[in-house]
Amino acid sequence: MRNFIIPLLILLSAFSVKSQSLNIMGSWSISVPSSSISEAGNDYNTTLTSSLNQTLLDISVPITNTSWRVDVHKQDSFWNTSLILWVHKTGDGVAELGSSILPVGATPYQQVSNLGQLFFAGTKNHVNIPIQYEIQGLSVLIPSANYNMSVIYTLIAY
Repeated sequence: MRNFIIPLLILLSAFSVKSQSLNIMGSWSISVPSSSISEAGNDYNTTLTSSLNQTLLDISVPITNTSWRVDVHKQDSFWNTSLILWVHKTGDGVAELGSSILPVGATPYQQVSNLGQLFFAGTKNHVNIPIQYEIQGLSVLIPSANYNMSVIYTLIAY
């Protein structure tokens, strides 16, 4: 029997410049039971996708002309390198009048690595920015275990 439990712990990292804040709501835990293999010789579905708004981000900056960016990276606790995490913004959330967010709307999936990389940027306050995750590479060749990793979002205001 193979069970993969892959909880993603969503963490916050923010530089304290001008008292900006990034509030993150959500987590994702997946269990893949052995019953998902329907016939001998069949493999697991190699891609697992979360809901469109698995995580919601709220960005608050104190000065209306403050520009900001959100970077993303992962930190492996116990992770198999065959499993690849992807993330994308599925919408813009609710924004303060006159604000901006780039790119606008849904973004393409981007692979999350252990190095910080630009996720999206904007100005002014935004709430309920929806984030979706995808894990690729699931296989019966990966040992059955509880795999854990954290996704870290960093808000940088400038």
